[in-house]
Amino acid sequence: MYRVTREQKYADAALRTAGACINRLCDPDTLLLPDEGIDDTGLFKGILIRYFAQLEKQFPGAIPVREVILANADALWNKGLDHRSVLCGPSWELKPILPVQLSVQLSGLMLLEGAAVMQRRSTSSELE
Repeated sequence: MYRVTREQKYADAALRTAGACINRLCDPDTLLLPDEGIDDTGLFKGILIRYFAQLEKQFPGAIPVREVILANADALWNKGLDHRSVLCGPSWELKPILPVQLSVQLSGLMLLEGAAVMQRRSTSSELE
């Protein structure tokens, strides 16, 4: 709504909602999102990450969205991704247990994509 109307109340609401998600869902010490399970619930983290990435692009540094995405991507890449099969599980801190579900894989992919875009944007701004 903010992008269409440019009314600050929509930006404020989006930032407030994202902040509440971080405070209620993320581990306060690690910023990791919880294991949401499988089936459709396995996709919820990915959807949240996708919108967090869009929010960070629109309002860089307004809330610690970047830190949440990068902390979760680091956990997935270093702990939760089976690099041989390139599969992940619903916990981004644990290797997947087969069989895996597409919804969970999509979430992991959305996370890694969001982190890569942020890293690329960060590298581009450093080169300017």
